[in-house]
Amino acid sequence: MLDLLTASANLTEGALTVSAQAVSPNDNGQLLYDVFFPRQDVNSIKLDEIVIGNHRPVSSRREWNGPGRLITQKTPERRSIEMIPVEDYFAVDEREMQLLSAGADGEEGVMMRRLGFDIPSRVDGLAEANFRRLEVDAFRVWQRGEIVQDDPQTGRTFATSFLIDPARIQTAATTWATAANAYQEFMAWVRAGRTAIGSAAGVMLRETELDVILADAPTLLNGYRPTTREVTQRVQDELGTAFRFVINEATVDVYVDGGTTTTPTKVFEAGRLALIPNGTAVGATAFAPVRRARQIAQAVPEARVDVRGQAVYYSPSNDGKHLNVNCQVNAMPIPIESRIWVIDVD
Repeated sequence: MLDLLTASANLTEGALTVSAQAVSPNDNGQLLYDVFFPRQDVNSIKLDEIVIGNHRPVSSRREWNGPGRLITQKTPERRSIEMIPVEDYFAVDEREMQLLSAGADGEEGVMMRRLGFDIPSRVDGLAEANFRRLEVDAFRVWQRGEIVQDDPQTGRTFATSFLIDPARIQTAATTWATAANAYQEFMAWVRAGRTAIGSAAGVMLRETELDVILADAPTLLNGYRPTTREVTQRVQDELGTAFRFVINEATVDVYVDGGTTTTPTKVFEAGRLALIPNGTAVGATAFAPVRRARQIAQAVPEARVDVRGQAVYYSPSNDGKHLNVNCQVNAMPIPIESRIWVIDVD
């Protein structure tokens, strides 16, 4: 089966890898992880060898003929975390090949044309699913300061903490829905956050939390409840700077166990608010080299394969009767602690 597939120029591992790497990393704007965790190429899968800092030293004025200011290299606290692969696959088995062969009246050329149309599109779907994993991980890292590995075989999950200062991921003393004034609670949290992260371009939240804030916002002169636009303007006036509410109701289908069952899941949790710093970045998505991508790049240099991008490879089994088409990327969102300011208001 492997020999049959790879005999076609557009079904080789190199060709499929090039196709997968052409897939939009943000699903044409539907995914937001690369806005808040933009890509950063790294050379290692070990976090303690990756430096993503927010150190902004200031030089000094020196006396004439005197030495200047020594700028020391400041790195974040080392974390013993290792990036693990993001990978998915689909299977082409003997039965599918038999059905294709029968439908093509045994003509190999017809069967290959059918597979040639189907396999690249299915590979693109694998690449898109990998990017959705980065979306889920990025917002988990931002909201909870941790990343969760889910074992695709057993469904068990393992959480790894980035050890973010608990003061930066708070829980409200009183739920805002029952607080005396949710708008005032919100403004106090934003002002404290501006000091903590240095700026505030906006806030990400769900519609329910926005409604709670709007309900307690100062009424207009005519006594009417203000709209989101009017409350946004009031917040800007109070802060003296641009500010916006970013509602995130995006949903993805997450596998709930080691099987094939999925459940619709919001990538941004209910009850949480996250302050958006100026420039939007709260960290980076580290992309490390993939060994198989290196091999493809060396074998087919004219393809200009990104060694840190999606890599597609075949893995045959059962004497070639079963073939998995795998898609792997070594990438992980890494937060910058000084840019995180989150609160759980439920």
